Amino acid sequence: MSSEIVSLPLPSGDEITVKLVFNGSGVIVEPVSGNINNIHHHYYQDSQTGESTWLVRDREGYNEKAYVLKNGQWQERPLTSKERQYLQN
Repeated sequence: MSSEIVSLPLPSGDEITVKLVFNGSGVIVEPVSGNINNIHHHYYQDSQTGESTWLVRDREGYNEKAYVLKNGQWQERPLTSKERQYLQN
């Protein structure tokens, strides 16, 4: 299993920290600190590349991130326009 600790700063100055654990069939999001209910998140596996992706944004839409599992490591990357649109719904 691969895991990564990621932090998401909120507009209020608070920060949410979670542990992303890839268990082979999906992502488990384990809260480390802060209130995970203050973020919206979604996991999917790309049908073309097979990459696992975790999308996250705070409830105010201030901070949006995407994390992709590549070669056993989580890498942060910008959201695509389609992902950004999905998170806004």
